[in-house]
Amino acid sequence: MSASESWAAGPSGTVTVARDIEFYLALITFQVRKKELKLCSYLKLRNITRQVGDCLFRVPRRPFEEKSSIFSDMFGLPLVGQGQDNYNVCSDEEPLRLVGIKQQDFRSFLRVLLRNERCIDSLSSPADSKMSFDEWIGALRLAKMWEFEEEKRKALSALEGMLDNWTLFRKLSIACEFDIKEWFQPICEEITARTTAPRPEEVTGLDPDFLHAIGRARETHYKAILYWIMIDFFKPKCSCKGTLAANKNLVASGRDWYFKCEKCASVFTLEDAIQMTPQLRENTAKNVKECTFYVALNILVWRLERSNPFEGATRKKDT
Repeated sequence: MSASESWAAGPSGTVTVARDIEFYLALITFQVRKKELKLCSYLKLRNITRQVGDCLFRVPRRPFEEKSSIFSDMFGLPLVGQGQDNYNVCSDEEPLRLVGIKQQDFRSFLRVLLRNERCIDSLSSPADSKMSFDEWIGALRLAKMWEFEEEKRKALSALEGMLDNWTLFRKLSIACEFDIKEWFQPICEEITARTTAPRPEEVTGLDPDFLHAIGRARETHYKAILYWIMIDFFKPKCSCKGTLAANKNLVASGRDWYFKCEKCASVFTLEDAIQMTPQLRENTAKNVKECTFYVALNILVWRLERSNPFEGATRKKDT
């Protein structure tokens, strides 16, 4: 007989039975309900309210109580309602209501949370291995909201393997939504160094200040490449015979493109440095000027001829 069982004959011959600690599962019923919809009746000009998306989920209580302090604290509160005890929290008639939660998100979360539960036959094989990207996002959203750390790590691990099929900015939006700071650095490095500039459809809705920061980061990246090529390979000399240098901190943070003479401390632009380099003086300076002309024409002038970029800013200011 298990130590968790106790059998005792009472005065009237009744038997007292204890519940097994390991194999008597406490259950809980959730009702997942979307937010109430207010529908406008144009004929009667009044509001009609109805409930949508109700669905009951009957699941073991133990993982909710053991893995989330939010649910653990909630289950520690006094129970309300008839017929409820510590082993059957909430019934079909009086479920625990989750308002504003998507049914599919909750279903995906349960697949991750309950895949090792003995009582769930449908999850005897890892069902979460077949989950889609959006299903993992739903599971991650609820794991973060309810502080299920283990399930959050599982979802992040699965998503990392799937994110290669998505754009960098989709990855970044996920990292920002769920505050995944360890993703920030590698994503931003790739945005900074990738060959192609961000496409308009990638950055729709992005904060203008951050979009400007992306432009600065990419400009500084190529600026650094040019600096190190000039200094390490062409070694331009100042008129005082001093060597031009570029400070790494200034390259990364400075807005101006310039070199500094290590001997006389004079400052020179990139174009000056080209003129001071015999190997580049004859053709490169001319090519740089021509390149500047065509870049400005094809990227900036072309946009100005199509629309006034200040009109949108003025309208926004007026509103």
